[in-house]
Amino acid sequence: MNSLEETKLQLMNQMVLGAGGQNTASFLGRIVQAFGYVVVMVGGGILIVVGAKTLIAGWIPDQKDIKKIGWGLATIGFGAALMIWGFVGIRNIGQSIGQDFTS
Repeated sequence: MNSLEETKLQLMNQMVLGAGGQNTASFLGRIVQAFGYVVVMVGGGILIVVGAKTLIAGWIPDQKDIKKIGWGLATIGFGAALMIWGFVGIRNIGQSIGQDFTS
């Protein structure tokens, strides 16, 4: 066998047999977590758009609506926090996902 075939065989053994199957379960769990973080980021993006619309709706008329402006800013802030949370979560998963198969 050449080294590429040996590497593939070793990777397959670690995925299926490594740590009694725990490696594969951990890997799949992290993939599901990453999908959840993507959903959180999309939700944060939607909140930012809704917040911007609310902010503009409160800012444009001659009579400024301070309540709408406040809700718009709060919604934008919450959406940005969700996007940051999702990004950090995906980054952490990306950094640690290879650890399942290196043992």
